[in-house]
Amino acid sequence: METNNIDSMDLLQVLGSIAPLSAAYQERLSAQLVTTHYPARHILLQPGEICRRIYFIKSGLVRIYNMDAMGRERTLLFMGMGELAVDVSSFYEQSPATEYLETLQETTIQSLSWQELNTFYADFPEGNYIGRIITQKYLMVVVQRNMELMTSSLSERYLSLLKKHPTIEQQANQSQIASYLNISRETLSRLRTEHLRQK
Repeated sequence: METNNIDSMDLLQVLGSIAPLSAAYQERLSAQLVTTHYPARHILLQPGEICRRIYFIKSGLVRIYNMDAMGRERTLLFMGMGELAVDVSSFYEQSPATEYLETLQETTIQSLSWQELNTFYADFPEGNYIGRIITQKYLMVVVQRNMELMTSSLSERYLSLLKKHPTIEQQANQSQIASYLNISRETLSRLRTEHLRQK
């Protein structure tokens, strides 16, 4: 989803681009949607908690990460404006989370609770369709991310990240970026140098 040419994106805009929204759907969504502004480095969710809300990023950037067996952070995803941030298993099963959700800059988020989301599925014909499309989009992000790790070269992974998040090097530190790419900071430094030479 291309969002780089605007400053923020509203959830109603996104859902309306997927399917026509009835007046009743829009009215309830406007009433239930909670908009919250968070500072940089705010933890939205941590392991052991239950992910009770699904987060839509109106503006800003969220990092999803976990800890490996050695206690090191592993960045799984960077989710930006117009995207969802959620621990999928924790939210849909209402079970303890295994991931951290952290804002990397000042971030505005719109959110719905698990119960509220399920009433949209039950009460509106467009609810199930929209929910299915959004879930598919999120799963495709995860699948594409895993495919990149398995099949793309280091340079391809780095360039793909820059294409999706052009300002990521100002928003995230080098350790976070390196862990996302599954490389060392030294290798990341070499990739950055090679990329600057080719510009």
